Amino acid sequence: KIDNLDKKLSKDIRANTVAIQNLDIRLTTVEKNIKEEIIALKEDLFATATDTVRIRKYVGMAVPDEE
Repeated sequence: KIDNLDKKLSKDIRANTVAIQNLDIRLTTVEKNIKEEIIALKEDLFATATDTVRIRKYVGMAVPDEE
């Protein structure tokens, strides 16, 4: 009985270990994708702000002070 229980627990531990490893791989992929999206959003925001300042200057509107 103890041998059977030991085998079952060992099998369960191996299965959980594999599941955790797979989850870690998926989370790492999600983290990488989120970081890439944040970088792209920052670039878009900077471009939009730059374009807005250029347009405001062109049409003679007030422009925020540059720091």
